[in-house]
This record gives sequence, structure tokens and C-alpha cells, in this order.
Amino acid sequence: MKKLKFLHDVNVGTSVRRFLKEKRLNVESVVDLDPRMEDEDILRHALGKKQVLITCDKDFGDLIFNRGLSHAGVIRLEDTTPKKEIA
Repeated sequence: MKKLKFLHDVNVGTSVRRFLKEKRLNVESVVDLDPRMEDEDILRHALGKKQVLITCDKDFGDLIFNRGLSHAGVIRLEDTTPKKEIA
């Protein structure tokens, strides 16, 4: 069974990234790639690496459902406290 891989968006707290790494999950951060990366490029990067995007950005819904962009999965968190994001 393949392990899930994640891409952590810039608008998600760093505590979420730390939590995933502590669980020994494969997680990469947009901050490390290019913090100004455009949303379309983020989706393309995640798809190419078969990563599930973790974001608080509602714009990804428009890109996927209205514009039909491909993706490897998206988890949209509410923009809330880091403790709630992790939960």
C-alpha cells in the first residue's frame, strides 16, 4: 500500500506541517518551493508528484470544479487556530 504524500500550502499553519512530519508522513511545503507560487502551479506541482494539497484557500474549489483542473486530492481546512487545524 502506498503512503499518501502531502503538499502544505502557505496559508496553513506550520504546526500542521510539524504534526504530519511527526506522524512520519511525506509532506512538502509550498513555502520551501516558492511562497509566491500561483494556485494553478501549486495544483500542477501536487498532481505531478501525486500529493494531496492541504490548504485553507477556497480558490482551489473554483479551479477544480469550475475550470476543471486536475488534481491528486485537496483537503481544505477552515482558516482557524492551529490546534483546530490539526484536529
